[in-house]
Order: sequence, then structure tokens, then C-alpha cells
Amino acid sequence: MEEYSYALTQVGAIWGIGVGVCQGEKITDICSVNESNPLYCSRELRELLIKRAVSQENAVIYQDAHEVCFGCVKKENRYVMLGPMALKRLNRIELHRFSRQYEIDQKQEKSIHKFTAAQIVSMVGLVNNIVTGRETAGEELMRSNHINYKSRQEMERAQIQFALKEEEAELYHHTYMSKIPKFSTI
Repeated sequence: MEEYSYALTQVGAIWGIGVGVCQGEKITDICSVNESNPLYCSRELRELLIKRAVSQENAVIYQDAHEVCFGCVKKENRYVMLGPMALKRLNRIELHRFSRQYEIDQKQEKSIHKFTAAQIVSMVGLVNNIVTGRETAGEELMRSNHINYKSRQEMERAQIQFALKEEEAELYHHTYMSKIPKFSTI
């Protein structure tokens, strides 16, 4: 994987996600796979990704219960793993639960970069191309990983609707301080 390490380092640095190579039980850091990354901390997560990568031909996109995704690309007996990639912003409580699930020390908790589903599919597809040399259409990756969007247009429409709902929620959010009348000092 050394021939790909430069490209994978750049991918991780540009997107702000961890990228590592797993061979056997150990993961080798390429970019930001450290104590705050579930790929480093959780042997169970690595085993799950490897099991899925072995059982299917295309790259793996795994979404956990926290709406956080991880990718895995198999090349011979090595596995390139990337993530975490959040589909939504995690609040402090959600981030704490996420960290607890993957045995991340509370002091190491860090926010997770948010991406759209289309961006995650594109990232995993690009890493798949870098590692294996195969081009896999986004629709094929979505189908093989059971991602429920029927078309790219439907996926983009869902993302736009989510963004509008998020903006609308921010418009109607008022702080208590804005409702307290301001008095001048006597």
C-alpha cells in the first residue's frame, strides 16, 4: 500500500477524515487514525468492516446507529479503511454516546465532519479507484451497500430538504437572553 500512501494521505487531509490500512489485527495510520478515531480504538468495528469487505465485491460503506459512516476497500489481504463521516451534526450527547460505543476516551472526543450521502459515496468510490484501479459507479456502490436512494436526483433532493429544515430550525431558534429587556444602570 506504500504506492498509494501519498494519495490516501491527501484524501484524508483534504476531507479531514482518518485513513488507515489494516492487515491482520493492527491498523497502520496513514492519516489521522489515532486514539480519537473508532478505526483505531474498536477492533470490533475493524472486524465488521473486514467481514463485509470479504463478503462483497465492491467497496463497503457501513452506517452505524449514530448516522456515522465508515468505508472499507479490500486489496488482496489488506484493507484500506476510512472514516468517520457523519451524515448529520452530532450534538454533545450524541457524540458522547458515539465515543462510548467505540471505546474512545472521553478526553479524546472530537467532533466528526459532516458530509452528504453523495459525498460519502464519492469518497469511498475515489479511494476504491486509488487502491484497486477499478471505477465503480455511485449507484452501484449504493446498491451493493443497501443505501436506500433510488437515484442521484432523489438523493440530492433529500439533502436539499434536510438543509432547508436545518436552516428553518435555526431561524426559529431564540435565545432567552434576547427576550430579557435591557435596563440601563442607575
